[in-house]
Amino acid sequence: MRSQTVSPDFSLFPFYFTADAAAITRLLLLIGLQPHLSRGNFMHFRVGDANLAIHDAEGSTTEATGETTHLCLHINQATEAHQYLNEQGMNTVLWDESYAQQAKVMSPDGREVWINEEQHDTYGYVVHPAAQPHHRIEVCLYWPTQNLEADRAFFENLGWQAGTDKRTLSRKGTQGVIFLKPRGDEALGMQAEVGLELLTDEPLNLLRVRLEQAGFSVQPKESGHGWLVSVAPGEVIAIDTWNE
Repeated sequence: MRSQTVSPDFSLFPFYFTADAAAITRLLLLIGLQPHLSRGNFMHFRVGDANLAIHDAEGSTTEATGETTHLCLHINQATEAHQYLNEQGMNTVLWDESYAQQAKVMSPDGREVWINEEQHDTYGYVVHPAAQPHHRIEVCLYWPTQNLEADRAFFENLGWQAGTDKRTLSRKGTQGVIFLKPRGDEALGMQAEVGLELLTDEPLNLLRVRLEQAGFSVQPKESGHGWLVSVAPGEVIAIDTWNE
C-alpha cells in the first residue's frame, strides 16, 4: 500500500443525540435539509459536502444524553484514513461494523474522534432520494480546547485550514467548519461541551418567521447574531449566517 502525504478527503459527520429526534428532524426538514438514510431512531442527513446524524438519546448504546454532540468524520474508505493517520504518528484503531468499516483516533487531550466510512450496505435502512436544498447549508462544530495550538495542528493534519483568527478551520467546498473554543471563554456564549451549529444563506429574519409559524420557539444568540431554536426542553440548535 502506497504511502500517503496528503490528508484524505475527510468531512464533518457530527452525531447529535437528542431527547426528541422527531422535533429536530422536523426542524432540519423545515430549513431545507433532506435525509439520506434512516432507521428507527437514527437519521442521516447530507449537509452540503458534509453529513449530520440525528440519534435518539434514549435508544443509543453510547449513554449519551439529549443535546450531546460527538465529533465524527466521514470518509469514503476507512482503511485510507487508518493508513494516513498512523503514518502521521496518530495511533488509529480500525474495525468492521455490519454496515461498513469504522476507525477511531484520539485528539491531543484524549477525546475520541470517530471516523465513519461511507455506508454502501443499506440493508435494513430506508434510502431517501437525493434532493437539492433550497438554501446553502453548512454544519459547524464548536470544539472546546485547553490547548489551542495543539488542537489546531490536529485538525490541520486532518486537512482543515485555519483562518486569520486561528480559531476557525474549514476545508474546500462545504465539508464543515470547526471553531476552536478556548475553555472558559464565556464571551462566546457557548457551552463547555462540543457544540453544533448550522449555517445558512437564507436571510435570518425570514427564517425566524418560518420557524415560528411552524411552532418553534426562537431566541437570539448571546452574540446578538443568529438564532437559538428550541427542539426539546432545555435543548436548542443554533442557526447562523453562512459566509463565503
